[in-house]
Amino acid sequence: MNVSQLFTDDDAVSSVLGVVILVVISLTLALTIGIFVFNSSEQISDEKPEASFEFEFQSDASTPMLTIRHESGEPVPADQLTVTVDQTNVSLSPTYEFDQSFSGTVETGATAVVTKGSAGSTWEGETVQVVWTADSGTETAVLGEITAPKAAGESAA
Repeated sequence: MNVSQLFTDDDAVSSVLGVVILVVISLTLALTIGIFVFNSSEQISDEKPEASFEFEFQSDASTPMLTIRHESGEPVPADQLTVTVDQTNVSLSPTYEFDQSFSGTVETGATAVVTKGSAGSTWEGETVQVVWTADSGTETAVLGEITAPKAAGESAA
C-alpha cells in the first residue's frame, strides 16, 4: 500500500458526503413536520365548540332566577365558560348570585342558576350571555344569549 495514494484517493468522500446530506435533509424535514403538527394542535384547541344553551326565567319565584342549560352540542370545559349579564361576569357582580353548577366538563343537560339581587327585585331587560374563551385567551365566542323580560308595567324600548 502506497501512503501517498492514501491522501490523493477520494473515492470514499462522495459516500460520506452523501450520508451527511441525507441526515441534514431528514432532520430538516422532521423538524418542519414537527413544528407544523404542534402548531396545528394548538389551533384545534382554540376552535369554538359547537354547543347551544337554553335559558329559562322563573318569574313565579320570590327572587328572580334564570336557569341556563347546555341544550346540545359538544362538551365544553367549565373553566372556558363565563356567564355575563350586560357584559359583567356574574361571578364578580354584587347584583347577581351564580350557583357555579358548571364544573369540570359541561355536557348536555348540565344546568346553572343565576339569581338576581334579593326578594322583590325584577329582571329589567338585561342581556345574559354564555361566553366561551379559548385556552390561549386570544379568542372568545358567545355560545348563547337572551334578553331578560322586563317587569310587568314597564314598557319595552
